[in-house]
Amino acid sequence: MQAIDPGARTVSFGDGALLEYALLLAVPQAVPPRVVSESPLAGDGGWIQPDRETLQTRFDGVYAAGDCRKPPPPHAGIFAEGMGRVAARNIAAQIDGGDGDRFDGRGYCFLEFPDQRAAVLEGDFFAEPNPDVRMAEPDSETFARKRAFETDRLRDWLDVVQS
Repeated sequence: MQAIDPGARTVSFGDGALLEYALLLAVPQAVPPRVVSESPLAGDGGWIQPDRETLQTRFDGVYAAGDCRKPPPPHAGIFAEGMGRVAARNIAAQIDGGDGDRFDGRGYCFLEFPDQRAAVLEGDFFAEPNPDVRMAEPDSETFARKRAFETDRLRDWLDVVQS
């Protein structure tokens, strides 16, 4: 995608193609920030490319988790949290000689819909030959789970209590 013209309701592409739309839902392509792409940690495409299971980079004792590393899995908070825990366990194992850990590529995220409904998108993003991902139908029970998840994270990460 090269440009969006909301007035004309068109999307233009680099090859000259033009797409007309009534409703456009688009997610911008993820690109690494300059601080990542210009660092010695960056690999092809500007992303940090750690071992996908241990999260160890090519530099001894340096790990990469979350949005700074090349997908898969997707750049979503639940994956960053899981990867962060794996990286922390592996750093601790390097220091004290304990057991390390591996990230398995499994995870989920909530998708919110109108009328206080939500769905869960979950799967194994390391499955071969393609990720094995499913999405449940949106409903109000999942919306309540999403809200509880948000409340838990705000409390646990930021010590914020929602009323």
